Amino acid sequence: MDINLSTLVTGREVSLKDMLDAREHRQEVQRMLLSEHHLPVISFTLNIVGPVKVFPLALRTFHEGIRLIETQCHAWKIPIIATYSTTSHTGHEYFWAVDGDVRFIKENLCLLEDSVALGRLFDIDVIQTDGMKISRTDLGFSTRKCLICNQETFVCSRARTHSVKELLEQECQIMTNYFAKQHARKLSSLSMQALLYEVSVTPKPGLVDRNNTGAHQDMDIFTFGGSADLLALTFFLYLFENSGLSSIL
Repeated sequence: MDINLSTLVTGREVSLKDMLDAREHRQEVQRMLLSEHHLPVISFTLNIVGPVKVFPLALRTFHEGIRLIETQCHAWKIPIIATYSTTSHTGHEYFWAVDGDVRFIKENLCLLEDSVALGRLFDIDVIQTDGMKISRTDLGFSTRKCLICNQETFVCSRARTHSVKELLEQECQIMTNYFAKQHARKLSSLSMQALLYEVSVTPKPGLVDRNNTGAHQDMDIFTFGGSADLLALTFFLYLFENSGLSSIL
């Protein structure tokens, strides 16, 4: 899918002061939640390069990140005690006060970051009750890698190996591919569902249904279901290859 940054990335630009103020506000929210609940805090935002941090595709990614983090917490039975969110042109942020072992929480969120494509864009911090963060390397996970060359991020950043445009194009490609695949899976599933509903309608004179094969000598309800199953991948690939930005935003 072609990436056109001029139409895709539109919004208010940020200044260095804006970003410094946002970082200070984020820390204030973290301290507030720690003080109120005396529990570990999960802090989530996106790593978006360039002067525009909030645009439709990034917002969709942000909300998907919230969904994935909460799904991970529920899956590993990590109770969510309170939530807090902020919205700003410097990037939206979301916070959870959670009850559980801080290292266990961080480990499972690192696994989330490493298991989904969008995880490369997630900035998920886990703050202990003493205000200190748990890092990936504390738990034996590798440091974050460059989106383009897979070197350690800090190495490329320090050397300015890649331009902002290159990095932003790669970030947008990751986001569009993720949502295009999600969209294709949903439509493929609905197509399969329609086929199975159709064959289940009974009676259908001359056609395969639950009672007979109709005019077909080489197909019954079971072979119909088997052939429909084989079409699932074809549906998915066609829908993914023909997904446009308008269909996934």
